[in-house]
Amino acid sequence: MDTKLQIIAISIPLFQQKGYKGIGVTEIIKACNISKGSFYHHFPDGKEELLIACLQSIDETIQQPRLHH
Repeated sequence: MDTKLQIIAISIPLFQQKGYKGIGVTEIIKACNISKGSFYHHFPDGKEELLIACLQSIDETIQQPRLHH
């Protein structure tokens, strides 16, 4: 999994648990085990850009057709 997708995957439950204002970039960076530079490389506009990416990821997951067994 590439770093950007990893950041999104780790951040979704953090936002769900703590809310947008309850989680800081520092906490996200620690949870993802990445540097601040790496975070801002993938999300130059910071936490707001990350939140939008997380919401888009959730939306795509919801809209994927389910396979019937």
